[in-house]
Amino acid sequence: MKRLAALIVLIMFTLTPVVKACMSPADTYAVEVVLNKPGIIYKPYPPFHALHNALIENGTFIFRSHYDRRLYVRLWNGSDGPHLRVQIPVEWKTEDVSMGSLNVSLLVTPDALERLKEDGWSISDNTTFERGGYDNPPTG
Repeated sequence: MKRLAALIVLIMFTLTPVVKACMSPADTYAVEVVLNKPGIIYKPYPPFHALHNALIENGTFIFRSHYDRRLYVRLWNGSDGPHLRVQIPVEWKTEDVSMGSLNVSLLVTPDALERLKEDGWSISDNTTFERGGYDNPPTG
């Protein structure tokens, strides 16, 4: 009996990470109503095909709200009945940041410092070496 209880607990903890909620950050800016009460029939008037400002794709109608131009309305027929969603448009932005870094331990001898100076490098306190750049491009 203890083995069965341990097996059930083990299965419960292994399946828990697999189950996740389907949620979008845009859901906080929307209201959705499912019209699945018996007797509700979905017959839009006027027909959405006649509207010039409606986007129709795969049986989903998307149009600007007549109440507030900042909102849009989505209307579609789901498996559990017609859905109506009013939402503030969300604009997704991504930023790519590239960065590189290199840390190297070097044994710098006085002879190597002289060769660096002859090659056009400026040296400050034996730890920073600079050459060129935007203000001082290399010559030659």
